[in-house]
Amino acid sequence: MGEGRVEVFYGGVWGTICNGGWDTQDANVVCRQLGFSRGHAVTTTQFGEGVGVTWMNNVGCRGSESRIQDCTFSGWGASECHHSRDAGVMCSGAVSKPIRLVGGVTPNQGRVEVYYSNVWGTVCDDGWTREDADVVCKQLGYVRSANVKPRAHYGQGSGHIWMSNVRCSGSESHLHDCPFDGWGQASCRHTEDVGIFCEGYSEENPVVLRLTGNSNKNQGRVQVYFGNTWGSVCDSNWDIHDGHTVCRQLGYDKALSIRTGTHYGSDSSTVWMDNVQCTGFKRRLQDCNFSGWGVKASHCTSSRKAGVHCSASVSETFDVRITGGRTNNRGRVEIRHQGVWGTVCDDAWDIVDAGVVCRQVGFTNATAFHHVYRPAGNGHIWMDDVQCTGSESRLQDCPARPFGNHNC
Repeated sequence: MGEGRVEVFYGGVWGTICNGGWDTQDANVVCRQLGFSRGHAVTTTQFGEGVGVTWMNNVGCRGSESRIQDCTFSGWGASECHHSRDAGVMCSGAVSKPIRLVGGVTPNQGRVEVYYSNVWGTVCDDGWTREDADVVCKQLGYVRSANVKPRAHYGQGSGHIWMSNVRCSGSESHLHDCPFDGWGQASCRHTEDVGIFCEGYSEENPVVLRLTGNSNKNQGRVQVYFGNTWGSVCDSNWDIHDGHTVCRQLGYDKALSIRTGTHYGSDSSTVWMDNVQCTGFKRRLQDCNFSGWGVKASHCTSSRKAGVHCSASVSETFDVRITGGRTNNRGRVEIRHQGVWGTVCDDAWDIVDAGVVCRQVGFTNATAFHHVYRPAGNGHIWMDDVQCTGSESRLQDCPARPFGNHNC
């Protein structure tokens, strides 16, 4: 059995969950995410009070989700709960898979953890190779590894470091079939916890979208590429907000209309997404609430397909990203102009400018960093002397020198 106070890792920080509405459905999702088969909700402080931020409140899982963050809740950090109301769980049932990826923004990436002697622990990056990563990815159901991420790229684990100097040939079915130093024999620290990224969809754009069923490329039936397979989106609760998100992800300004049923033809492929609910400004469809990958209602037949008609004009060739940080919410600011990524000079850079960037990429607030955010960028420096007022929706709307004109 596994039991304790539930904590989630978000924005590079561990935080608790408030027990508002906390029930068995929520506990089941947490326990399955941790590898157990079922859970019991604990709403008292028998596991002690946490410290710091309370990340989630009013969690409302249906029970079919694969991760607690896929459930509905009030929003990251939108809680005024005291830690006397921290939620806990008591998990039971056999661990379904003795290996997992933790701390990644998508299910196919994260810190490698293995389950041994009824305890989860990490794997040291000493001697870790692509062959070792391939074995983990195949064990988790992916085809192969795309990247090895050493030095606690996905955050440091805690407790046991179970494996070190793993030496897989690449043909093994399980990581524990590979030679290694022995359980718990590592001389590493958690700063050396290894992480991996499994192949199936790209790290820059974890879920690929396309529109099919129409001769015009800006409209059609929505399909998503997940787990090396193209699949469809069920039209349950499909609305214009979902359509806007799809169109933005494909590079258009907005959705002109959404379509349901067989407007763009039927589709017998796997239904990857159902009950999509994009609220607020979302840059990617996978960031919206939905039932979970491959989880669909019985009414989602081949005739219940989501479609969209996007604006004919492709949005300007600008985009913004945050790169080079340990987590996806911090790093060097880069902007794409004329199809080429470049950096932004820190002359006059302040919290107002940073706030515009953070809102543009989907966060709520910001901290500004000056000087070089390591590693330094290369190539073009596109913007200098940025002076946002704070009302702009995009960094490129802020007053600044002409693109490419700088003294940095």
